[in-house]
Amino acid sequence: VLVLGNYYIHEIVKTEDYQLRIDLLDQEGNWAFAGYKKFFIGGPDTSYRLNVSYYYGNAGDSLAYHNGMQFTTYDRDNDMDQLNCAVNCAGAWWYRNCHQSNLNGQYETNTQSGIIWYHCRGFDHSLAKSTMMVRKKIKHQL
Repeated sequence: VLVLGNYYIHEIVKTEDYQLRIDLLDQEGNWAFAGYKKFFIGGPDTSYRLNVSYYYGNAGDSLAYHNGMQFTTYDRDNDMDQLNCAVNCAGAWWYRNCHQSNLNGQYETNTQSGIIWYHCRGFDHSLAKSTMMVRKKIKHQL
């Protein structure tokens, strides 16, 4: 498993058009996915603002709620909530007020601080696994 921070993801996606695919596995072994034909993360000067569009997939679009948001961490509260969503939801993410998705939540908890993709399993079912993948946009698409 390769984990890249937002700085390196921004450095990769800043020069060309990229797509995002998110694979989700629930606790019962069911897979779902969400794809975005356009994906971009701003640089440090924007607090790694998220930009996604043109959803496709069978998991439901739980990332649209976060579109345009800056990345919130325990020590950088960039969300719109009065409290720090990274603290309340147990992980850094592009929170709004607070989330419909959080793939950096706690593993194996059935609370809103779990690994959440709301349109797939709701707030009370933490996912078992999630994978975010980026690739260059295929030229004949949007």
